[in-house]
Amino acid sequence: MSSVSALRRSQILEVALTAFSTSGYHNTSMNDIADALSMTKPVVYQYFDSKRALYLELLHHVGADLVQAVTTAVAAAGEPRLQTELGMIAYFTWVSLNREAFS
Repeated sequence: MSSVSALRRSQILEVALTAFSTSGYHNTSMNDIADALSMTKPVVYQYFDSKRALYLELLHHVGADLVQAVTTAVAAAGEPRLQTELGMIAYFTWVSLNREAFS
């Protein structure tokens, strides 16, 4: 995938995150996402086969980011209690910093 394609795909995911978190999955259309990007719906479909495919990739991306944040936080802790504390702090910090992704 070229860097231009990767950038466009990333832009679509970013706009989709805002749209889905604001209006929900069922109330967000591919037209809404395309309009927010000032592109046509067929261009969005060049990157994602369906709204479901776009949503699932977005969930994967958001989930991976959350797992990375928690994993990084607990990696340095040796004892289980400290791992739990640091993991919980990392989780709630991530939620606080990523409200759209959480919703």
